[in-house]
Amino acid sequence: MTINKIVPMVIKHCLYPLPQNTQLDESREIFNNMISLSSSKYHLDKYIENLPTYIPAVHEVWNSKIPNTNSVLKFSWVKPSDLCRLILSNKSIVSQLLLEKKYKDDNSDELRYTEHLQCSAERKNRLLGTLQLEFGFDDFSIVNQLGVKNKNHTYMGLYLTFPHIPLKMRLKQKNIFMVMLVNRKDMRENGYQLADIFRPVITDLKSAMTEGILIDNKNFIISISAICGDNKGTYELLGYNTAFQTRSFICLVCGAKGAKMSLELASKE
Repeated sequence: MTINKIVPMVIKHCLYPLPQNTQLDESREIFNNMISLSSSKYHLDKYIENLPTYIPAVHEVWNSKIPNTNSVLKFSWVKPSDLCRLILSNKSIVSQLLLEKKYKDDNSDELRYTEHLQCSAERKNRLLGTLQLEFGFDDFSIVNQLGVKNKNHTYMGLYLTFPHIPLKMRLKQKNIFMVMLVNRKDMRENGYQLADIFRPVITDLKSAMTEGILIDNKNFIISISAICGDNKGTYELLGYNTAFQTRSFICLVCGAKGAKMSLELASKE
């Protein structure tokens, strides 16, 4: 609902000056068509569904965990396995994966230096020849973050991109895919934690990583190469306490607790 209100408003705000700056009938017709598109949820949905990269989302409706509560949690997510199939429809990426696998099997030094695998040799050999997934995890607000309604309009977003896409193209919005979107307030009010929300995504990922993705009679192995997020997001994702206080802080790298002595001992080790 929120997106359907924001998009028409933005399009109208940006495009209203256009007819005043041009006398071309073609431009005026394009402008009128975009105004018509932005004002209709049906046309917006049809436009998105006709995009070549469109993947239908899974719409979840979960009953509340809170006793004697009739509310439900609604959120949407896209199967990572479907996104993998979309990426593997690109022949250049398939060729790159097959080339990596060939060099890996031949113990070749051709891939000693790669753009996205500046890591240990052991980890690099494990990832080479697989379709690698990079997840991004962050919260965002659609209202003033300093306002009183910020907590009601904060959303958790899970994003996915693929390092096999060239860096120049990977930075474009169309190559950064949204996997999940859920309202934080609805999560809290219905008693759900991040582990609950991620369960369907994890199930789909486990299946894809175990069975692989079959494209043109070739089975491609899936692997997760990176998970990116800020401090709060990373701690929450790993199940740590997100209140960064001395008494409750635990280092996610070494496991040291927030006490000064514990941190000093960990740094010496």
